[in-house]
Amino acid sequence: MNINDFSFLGKRNDCPICSGAVEDSFISVEGFLCVGGFFYSFCPSCDYYFINPQPNLSSIDHFYNTHGVAPITESVLENSFRDYLQKGRAYEMTDYLSKMLPYFAVGSRFLDFGCGCGFLLSHNKNRYDCWGVEISRLAQDFDKKNGLRVVGRLDDLSSSNFDLITAIDVIEHMPDPCIFLKALKDRLSIGGLLLLRLPVIDGLLFLRQQPECWKWVYAPYHLSMFSIKAIERISKKVGLSCRVRGDSTIHVTKEILLKRASMITHGAFLSLFKLILAITYPFVKNLLRRVFVSECIFVELSVMDTKKRSHVE
Repeated sequence: MNINDFSFLGKRNDCPICSGAVEDSFISVEGFLCVGGFFYSFCPSCDYYFINPQPNLSSIDHFYNTHGVAPITESVLENSFRDYLQKGRAYEMTDYLSKMLPYFAVGSRFLDFGCGCGFLLSHNKNRYDCWGVEISRLAQDFDKKNGLRVVGRLDDLSSSNFDLITAIDVIEHMPDPCIFLKALKDRLSIGGLLLLRLPVIDGLLFLRQQPECWKWVYAPYHLSMFSIKAIERISKKVGLSCRVRGDSTIHVTKEILLKRASMITHGAFLSLFKLILAITYPFVKNLLRRVFVSECIFVELSVMDTKKRSHVE
């Protein structure tokens, strides 16, 4: 698909988070998982970028369920799920959740919004009462064949609430992040936990002077580009207490570091940097993990109480 295959809503002049004035920022560039030609606005108050005007819901549904940049096929789903079974984990999330899930009693209700191939549901279906929401009809059918309970919309679920809700790499796909978090909050049981994972622009890979070059632009998959500040503001707006934790992974390759270096140096100095980097790359990568905010964060959300918790660990 290209930009001409989409229909759009009207352009916004205000920020979806704070309602403040926004400014035009950049246009998406054709690339990996990215369709060129989408306009982005920026809210300087929230440090938040979003596609503006946004494609309408029918265009988004068509994009996810037909073509897309990287079409989802049954073989893609099968290969992804097989990879999960061989590794015994669902990428970074299983390790992270394994430290938290024991605190939930056997039989607790667990919802994974945007469950994809059903990694997390499969990993926990024997311990918890698991449900999933997934927009892709092909993925829904795949999950159901694997014995998982998955629906296409949040409204298709029963009225019961959930003790744990996960939305892994999802909020950046949603047309209105405030409405999305409010809807998930309304599904939380008393004392329940809502867990997000998402990329943020606070990390090493984001260039303020070239936001269109960020790895996770992915238009129109990612309708928003968040900072930690933006996530904290959204959480407060919908009445959720927010605890931000950095993801230990940092996706920095030699090629990315060389690209950054080429922007500030040339010739002999760049050649020397290449030589040094070839020798010291493992050390440099470990150092960057310790010094910089990771490109992705985990966000633990609960119904706001009198104690405000909001920091990066």
